[in-house]
Amino acid sequence: MRVPDDILGCVCFLCVKETKDGSDRFHYGGTGFFVSLPSESQPGTSHIYVVTAAHNIEKAQRYGSNLYLRVNTLTGEAKHVEVQQPWTFPEKNGVDLAILGWAPPSSIFHFRTISIESCATEAVFEKEDIGLGDELFCVGLFTQRHGTKKNQPIVRSGIIAAMPSEPLEDTDTRFEYDAYLAEVRSIGGLSGSPVFVGLPDVFHTATIKRAREKLFYLLGVIRGHWDLKKRETALDFADDELNQVNMGIALVTPIGELITMLNSDELKKQRRKSEEVFAKQKAPTLDSGFPEPKSFTKDDFESALKKASRKITP
Repeated sequence: MRVPDDILGCVCFLCVKETKDGSDRFHYGGTGFFVSLPSESQPGTSHIYVVTAAHNIEKAQRYGSNLYLRVNTLTGEAKHVEVQQPWTFPEKNGVDLAILGWAPPSSIFHFRTISIESCATEAVFEKEDIGLGDELFCVGLFTQRHGTKKNQPIVRSGIIAAMPSEPLEDTDTRFEYDAYLAEVRSIGGLSGSPVFVGLPDVFHTATIKRAREKLFYLLGVIRGHWDLKKRETALDFADDELNQVNMGIALVTPIGELITMLNSDELKKQRRKSEEVFAKQKAPTLDSGFPEPKSFTKDDFESALKKASRKITP
């Protein structure tokens, strides 16, 4: 299955920082990705969110460090942005998701977003006849090759092995949750990665027109995997995950859980407030709050990075 190159640009890497002997070292252990939600009152603009698995945030906190997002820049390198604002978690127990309303400044960072309109909803499943055995792929971090200068995401492919027809149980919290089972070798670093269901391109024989509107849909988010040592594990900010041989089955949180979060009253309220500010200030984006400079120097770059670290707003 050929994966569009732009898909690689929708992910960022999650890491924590360790300072030792006066030098900083980053430990990579998860993936995040950018989704966009069209504005209701400002045509042509969108609200942008970073999405990942909630346990990535929890493990970073237990590590004793703030979480950093490593995002590629327009100069061909990657920069670390410290997340200082709180993440939003689902109200429903057992759902392993976290979102942050933040858009990297487009004048500095090179990234792509996945439109919420590309999600594999129930209507899409019925229309496209998606089911068991359909191909899927995920894009994310490979901890042994994150890239020395810039993010180097990898692609892993597989099939839908089981539908979320009955809830599973988290062995640690005892909370029930829904998940697709995907036959795809899931290893440390892919936790929080977007999972897409890919569809073969078909044409109507009579009209020679494409029968499908899209060739892939956002199916869900990698939660974890089954391995041979433990019934279920969540991927971690540690190397011990790499030494475990898993059973080739990944757990994928259905994208419907993310849609439910984005449609919460609190986030709707935040978006309306952001749109009101946008309408008054006529800012270039709804989320970043950064002006687009006509010329861009190294000083501008460092200043904007510091500003991004301080002001990550919904």
